[in-house]
Amino acid sequence: MPPTTNNSSTAATITQGQLIVASPGAPQPLAFSKTLIEAVELTPARDRATQNLGNIWLGFLPANDSQLRLLRPVDQPYVITAPPGKKIDLSSVYIDASTAGDGVIWTAIN
Repeated sequence: MPPTTNNSSTAATITQGQLIVASPGAPQPLAFSKTLIEAVELTPARDRATQNLGNIWLGFLPANDSQLRLLRPVDQPYVITAPPGKKIDLSSVYIDASTAGDGVIWTAIN
């Protein structure tokens, strides 16, 4: 894909957060209210310096076992990017964990 030119004079807004799963089997959204973003990077980790003990599951439905994207403790960050002209709602991105206390650190750009 050829590079594109961005002539925008508006600075991007960067938001960071962390979500820890307290109870495996109960998927949790990254945001509890509508939060529109262009892209989000998800790093499987308990915190900046502590690796998860088990797997994280990522999906777009709140029902248990509907999270289909696996993030293992050793995986590189995973990025979700909206198509051009569209946004992703962080409240529709859910994670679940196989181990209580595991989670993700995320960085979103809007």
